[in-house]
Amino acid sequence: MKKIDNEKKIVEFLSKNYRLGKIQSIIQIQSKNINNINYKICTQKGQFVLRKFNDGSPIKKIEKICKILAICNKNKLKIQAPIIRKDHNYVDSSKKMFLTKYYSGSLFNGKNSEIKDLAVNLGSLHKRLKLIPIKFNYKTNDHNYKILTPKEIKYVKKQLNKKVKGKFDVLVTQEIDFLTRITNEHQKFLKLVKNYKYKKQLIHFDLHPQNVIFQKNKVSVIIDFNSMRKGLTIQDIAFTSFRFAEKSSRNINKIKNKMNLFLNSYLQENNIDEFQLNHFNNFLINILLTRASYILKRKYFVDEDIWTFEFKNYIKYLKIAIKIN
Repeated sequence: MKKIDNEKKIVEFLSKNYRLGKIQSIIQIQSKNINNINYKICTQKGQFVLRKFNDGSPIKKIEKICKILAICNKNKLKIQAPIIRKDHNYVDSSKKMFLTKYYSGSLFNGKNSEIKDLAVNLGSLHKRLKLIPIKFNYKTNDHNYKILTPKEIKYVKKQLNKKVKGKFDVLVTQEIDFLTRITNEHQKFLKLVKNYKYKKQLIHFDLHPQNVIFQKNKVSVIIDFNSMRKGLTIQDIAFTSFRFAEKSSRNINKIKNKMNLFLNSYLQENNIDEFQLNHFNNFLINILLTRASYILKRKYFVDEDIWTFEFKNYIKYLKIAIKIN
């Protein structure tokens, strides 16, 4: 954490919009998330986090997310509680800011007890989100989120051959054949899933070790719901179980065991559709391919370096995921 330069403006903003009592300190929270700037606010009435989002999300979307989280919080789910403003809204439309409670604790340290408790909490969250009466139809229409087609991969290769290669280009050049092979093999699953009748519901969609805070090996709070959307629960289950398992071990068998531990613990709290369960690993690969594709499309189709520092990780994740059956 570090002190900030615009502390006076933030104090004025908070005093105008919230009833927090005297503000004692404001500290910027360091994070790898390029889409948010977070500040820890210490006041007479407690500790809070002021969140500024820069990911292009519509104000109405974040406002609805806050309303959804408020409902979940009233149902005693372990999610970040949004703080309502004096004007009875949650989000400041001009500054793109909202306030939540601050939760102390630590990040994931690899213990099985943490994995089990997280799985149960995710199951409870999914059950509650399924019942939320608020309409939420926000989804990205950005074609960059779709898995690269063979034609698009050829275009990326063409761009790589044209330009003077930087470090990222060298990395992509080394991995593009691997990515091509996995993408081609994944087409069979994509055709299969088109015929599958499924119903989407609200999911977190970005639950990784930086988005869960633990206390005494139990979940204290799940945070950062800005990516929330309607999707399949298996997307949350597969991605979350993998990211936490991979974080705690590099051994393939141990990763598989920890993912199975997560899965079995989740099933104690909530059901999983049989088709989704049978194609668990395909759904995981789908998510990882989608995110790797997004990075490449933004780089070579739009010339933006958004999340390029994560590409190496997604390639690593894919190489692990194809070994998990």
